[in-house]
Amino acid sequence: MKDYQNALSKQISNAIDKGNTPVVFIEGGHFDPRLGPDTFSENSLKEALDFSYVLIKKFATRVRIVLGLLVDDLGLECGTETCSISDKPTPSKTTTPTALPAQLLKILEKSPVYKEPRFLIFSERTSKNRAIRTLRKELENPQTCLLQENNNGKIKLSFQMSSGENVLLAEQEGDIFRAKCPSIMGQHYTDCAQKIHGRFPDNNDLFLLDFSEMIDQSKVVAGADAACKVFLPHAPKKNIYIMNVFYIDDAGEMTMHDTHAYAPPMDCVQEVA
Repeated sequence: MKDYQNALSKQISNAIDKGNTPVVFIEGGHFDPRLGPDTFSENSLKEALDFSYVLIKKFATRVRIVLGLLVDDLGLECGTETCSISDKPTPSKTTTPTALPAQLLKILEKSPVYKEPRFLIFSERTSKNRAIRTLRKELENPQTCLLQENNNGKIKLSFQMSSGENVLLAEQEGDIFRAKCPSIMGQHYTDCAQKIHGRFPDNNDLFLLDFSEMIDQSKVVAGADAACKVFLPHAPKKNIYIMNVFYIDDAGEMTMHDTHAYAPPMDCVQEVA
């Protein structure tokens, strides 16, 4: 198996050894509906399906597998210093986050592990709106970990990552909130946890495996850390492990992976392998 597969399999085995039946949520196929799926979308979806099959063969009924996909319906351009809506073609009126492109649906239907009712589709736009609501709620918490910087009435909301770096989550000007990429991803991982809790309320261990392009590394790693520190404390109480795996090129070659662990009410701990 690949490095990330070995690492995640060991964590799943540890949960099973404790008498738990963990849930593994695997997300691949991320695409922008304005442009359609690219090579990364197809390769990451195939990887998600292939690894799901590996886990089923290895653990059988001792683990629950859920598959999903995040739709980039915001067209966000993210970098170290910037985060804005990109100037991309307007999506078709018939395109919705629940309508999978034909080439991705074809890949799914070829896999024995794909079951349409169990396949979860998430929207970045929805996560953005929920992130704003969560941040507003967090501001009312007297023990909030949010850092506030007021510059002529414009408030920047940040948090400190496990690495010690301060990451911008949102900007507030009056009643207007503008959520940044890490807060959108942090809310997305929390949305995944809440959705899966609704299906498996008695499962205490949840593993979230997310495939991303290397260009999005800072965005998703900060988002996973934000999920642990800011967003997940507002979600159902579970042990949650977020693993981000990065594609370094269009051919499907992978590089490093990051793992974040959340155990309520403990703080987030980051491990890098």
